[in-house]
Amino acid sequence: MKEKFEQWYTNLTDTERKAARVVAICAAVFLAVLVGTIVAVALVSGDPEQPSSGSSSASSAGSDSYDSNKHTLDVDELGDTILKKTEDAGQEYLDETLFIGDSNTAALAVADLLPLEQVSAKVGVGVYSAITDNCCYFVGDNHGYTMVDTIAMMKPRRVIFTFGSNDAPYHTTEEFIEDYREVLKRAEESYPYADIIVNSVYPVAKQSNYPDIKMSVIDEYNQALARMCKEEGYKFLNSSEVLKGGDGYLKPSYSRGDGLHLTTEALQEVLTYVREHALETEDRRPDTSNIPTRRVVEEVKTYTATYTVEKVDGVTYGTLQGDGFSGVTSKQFTTQGSSSSFTVTAVPNQGYEFVRWSDGNTDATRTDSNLTANLSVTAIFTAKGTLSISADRTQVKADGENVKFYVSKVTGKGDKTIQWFINGQQTDKTGENVELFVKPGDSIYATMGSTQSNTVSMGKTVGKPVISGNNACKVGETLTLTVSGEGLNLGSASWMLDGVSVATGSSYTFSASNAGNYTVSVVVDGQPSDSFQITVTAPDPTPTPAP
Repeated sequence: MKEKFEQWYTNLTDTERKAARVVAICAAVFLAVLVGTIVAVALVSGDPEQPSSGSSSASSAGSDSYDSNKHTLDVDELGDTILKKTEDAGQEYLDETLFIGDSNTAALAVADLLPLEQVSAKVGVGVYSAITDNCCYFVGDNHGYTMVDTIAMMKPRRVIFTFGSNDAPYHTTEEFIEDYREVLKRAEESYPYADIIVNSVYPVAKQSNYPDIKMSVIDEYNQALARMCKEEGYKFLNSSEVLKGGDGYLKPSYSRGDGLHLTTEALQEVLTYVREHALETEDRRPDTSNIPTRRVVEEVKTYTATYTVEKVDGVTYGTLQGDGFSGVTSKQFTTQGSSSSFTVTAVPNQGYEFVRWSDGNTDATRTDSNLTANLSVTAIFTAKGTLSISADRTQVKADGENVKFYVSKVTGKGDKTIQWFINGQQTDKTGENVELFVKPGDSIYATMGSTQSNTVSMGKTVGKPVISGNNACKVGETLTLTVSGEGLNLGSASWMLDGVSVATGSSYTFSASNAGNYTVSVVVDGQPSDSFQITVTAPDPTPTPAP
C-alpha cells in the first residue's frame, strides 16, 4: 500500500490553477480555468502543488510572519457548529461518507485507505472546480461528472469537503468563501438527503516547497469557513488540529517531503479524527440502491513550466526574456510528454541585480528540459549595493608583502558574499576584512554579487634620499658624496649646493676654494633629502724653509 502511494505521489504535477470567478453580465457565467492534467486515479489530473522535476530548496512556508494565535476558532461563538469529540463511530461511519477534495483527499483512495467509490477528488484544484471540472467517471459511461454531480449518484449519508490549499495563493478569504458557499449550495440542490461537513484546510509545514501557500492565509480561511458553516447550518470538522505541531505548522513527520502532501500516517490520523468527531443524524436517504461503479481514466500527461518575477509590495524589479519574448513578468509553457526544453533569462531593472530563482538556481539564464512534473519558479531581484574598499598602505617592497584590506563602505549587502580579486584573479579571501600578499603594480578590488568595488593599485615602497660622505675638508680638497634610498631611481638624483643645482647622478664630488660652511641637498624621484652640512677650513700654512 505504501509503495503504491509513493509511486502515485511522484507522478503528481504542479499546475498553477485558479478557481473560476463569477461574473454577472445579465446572466451568470461560470468559467473554470483548467491548466495541466495528470490522472493518478479516475478523479486525479494535474497538480499545481507538486514540486518541480529538478532540485528545489524548501523555504519557510509563505515567508510571512506567522502568528498561530491570530486566527483561532472562537469555540464559544461557534458552539455546536464545530464537531465535538465523540466515541469512535467505526468503519461504518466512513463507509457511509463521501469525501470530496483535492490531492490529499485523492490520496485516501490511492493509498487504499478508502475505496474509490467514497472519494471524488482531483489533484491540484480549488474549491470551485467541484462544480465545473468533469473529472469523475463510471463503468459503462463515457461521460465525465463533476465532484458534486457524484453525490446524487453515490447516495452517501454525509459528504466531507476538503479544499483550500490550492485557493490560498490566488484568492482572498472573501472570494474563497464565496466560491465555497456556491459549491455547497449546489451540493444541497443535487442531493438534499446528505449531511454536509466542511473540513478544515490542512496546514503546511514550516519548511515547504510552496512559499505562496501561507499558514496565515490557511488559518484565516479556516476561521471564515467555520463562521460560514454557522451561518448556513453546516458542520465544521477541525481536523487540522490533529496535524499541527506546537508552532501551528504541519508536523514535519506528516509531510511527504514537500511540506504540503500528507503521509499515509497523517491521512490515517485524519480518518481516525473523522470517526471520533462523528455527526450522528437520522439517515434521510430514500434508498441506497443502483449505485454505479467508479472507474479510472488515464489521460495524456501534460506539464507546464511557469516562470514569474517576484513582486515586492506590488512592484517588480526585473523582467523575463527568451526566444520570442522579452520585458514580461510571467511566462508559461505547456507541453505534452517530457521532451520539450525551455530557456528563460531573468533581466534586472536599472539599479537592481538578479539574486536567484525560487528553487535555488543562481544562474540568471536557465534551461529546463525533460519535465516529469510541473515546474513553477520565481525570479528574485534585489537593489544593487555599493562597495568601497581601502588598504592600510598602498606601497610595498619590490618582492611583495602582506597588506590589510577592508571594506570602507557597503550598502545592500544582505546575504551576499564579498569576494576579493588581485589583477582580475579571484582569491580565496572573502569577507569585509582580509590580508592579501601583493606586489608593486598589483590591482585589487572586491565584488558583492554583481557589484564591483573601486580598485586599489599598489606602488613600490620609496625611501627618503640619504646623503653619505665626509662632512669636512680643507680648501682645495675634494669630497665624494653619495645618495641612497629604498626604491629610488638614484641615477636621476639632482644635487644642489646652497640651493643651486650643481650635478646629477648617484654621487657628487664637492670642492671649495674658500673656507666656510656649505649646504648640500639632493632630490630623487621628487623626494628631497635632509640638508647635509660641510665645513671647509683654510689649508695648513706652508712651512717657512730653514735659513
